[in-house]
Amino acid sequence: RTVLRLPGFDPASAPSLPIAVSLEALEGAELTGLKRLFYVGFSFPPAGPAAWIPKKSEWRYWEEAREPTNGWKQLSFDDSGWKTGQAQFGFGDGDEQTPVAAGRNAYYFRKSFQVDDPTAYRGLDVSFLRDDGGVVYLNGTDIFRSNIKNGLLRYADQATLSTPDESVYLKTNAPLSLLLTGLNQIAVEVHQVTNTSADASFDLQLSATPAPARPLLHLIRTGGPMLLIWTGAEFSLEVAPSAEGPWSTLPAAKSPWLATPSADRRFYRLRE
Repeated sequence: RTVLRLPGFDPASAPSLPIAVSLEALEGAELTGLKRLFYVGFSFPPAGPAAWIPKKSEWRYWEEAREPTNGWKQLSFDDSGWKTGQAQFGFGDGDEQTPVAAGRNAYYFRKSFQVDDPTAYRGLDVSFLRDDGGVVYLNGTDIFRSNIKNGLLRYADQATLSTPDESVYLKTNAPLSLLLTGLNQIAVEVHQVTNTSADASFDLQLSATPAPARPLLHLIRTGGPMLLIWTGAEFSLEVAPSAEGPWSTLPAAKSPWLATPSADRRFYRLRE
């Protein structure tokens, strides 16, 4: 057995264009594998969720014994006069990073985050820690309500029950249609079951699941034939005489695929 190493070829730093390796002019040997192989380096976006607001983040908060100025849930609201602190917020449990004043009916929180492309995601996940009840708003829209009455809330409104799961992060999904390109805003109000409650807590995590990566299709000239290379084994290659079609599937086409030039123009695309 003989090992041949290609001089100057480092797969870890190979370019995105394909590298073709051919075996030719064999003498005294039999070729038992493929005669020609291609190496292509593709880059993909990270597959893990994007944590726009991690747990224990910094928030603007309002702890006065009255409701904040009207419009506090909206993206355009000026919260520069609010205090700044790091979650977890609360009192009475000993695990607070930022203590808040006791004897209040409600506490209010705001935090902005940036989204470059909302279409790049397929799921929006919210984890909400509240004691006793509360509501989460995304760009002014109610997306998560727990242990609190329906409808408009005022400062004097109280949570429905004193819940035993006050240290648990409750989870839900939110509609991606509420996301804006650029700056977005999460606003939260946490209400006590009574203003003499012995403890209060708040923290929140907001993350997004990336959408599946779109397939990549490259057309490379290799001398005579054209070499088509694509990602995604679940995609089929289609061909048509014009961009409008009609399109037909090439059932035997596997990446990489040699497209023999002809006198007619041809268009190629991938279909899932």
